[in-house]
Amino acid sequence: MDGGGDGMIGSIEQGIVDRLTAASESGGLGYAFKKVDSYGGDLDAAVDRIIRDTPAALVISKGLTVVQTARTRVKLRAGFGVLCCARSLRNEKAARNGTPLGGVGSYQLIEDVTSLLIFQTFGLAINPLALTGVVPVANDRLDGKLLSIYSVEVETFYSITVPDITGDLNDFTTFNVNWDVPVLGNVSTELPADDTADATDKIILPT
Repeated sequence: MDGGGDGMIGSIEQGIVDRLTAASESGGLGYAFKKVDSYGGDLDAAVDRIIRDTPAALVISKGLTVVQTARTRVKLRAGFGVLCCARSLRNEKAARNGTPLGGVGSYQLIEDVTSLLIFQTFGLAINPLALTGVVPVANDRLDGKLLSIYSVEVETFYSITVPDITGDLNDFTTFNVNWDVPVLGNVSTELPADDTADATDKIILPT
């Protein structure tokens, strides 16, 4: 598949956010996320804000990996993590499993986020999202708060086309360097400047 490299990560990230937000607002989950957003900060520093916003889904970009290159095409792997954040006033087990009174736990968030995201492309020129794992982030007291956080890890692949800028270039046959030693400014900036240079190196490659 071909995809523009500019902004593709942001577009995928926004697609994840929009998908989860729409499901939350539809009422089909049986609960609503208090917060769905992209996230790029320090988790420990944001504990107070996270615990006020649970249940939450925070989308993190895991960056790009080059998986294949060709003359004018690069295939990339883009990874994302969705932090599924739940809390409980009782204990960390309740934060994971939820409570009979309707408090959703992180395990339910994991299942819902996974089912909402896998095989999605969001109308972009990417491979369908695939689940690569679920990673525990915090399942106990974090800064004194009872939180349960798991990261649902997904990935996709897409290609970018690199412009071929070599088509109009002549063969590289001569390497010419003009030196200003020390830097006095007496060498013309119009190169080559063999007549005014303090020293000149010229290498002619065999043809």
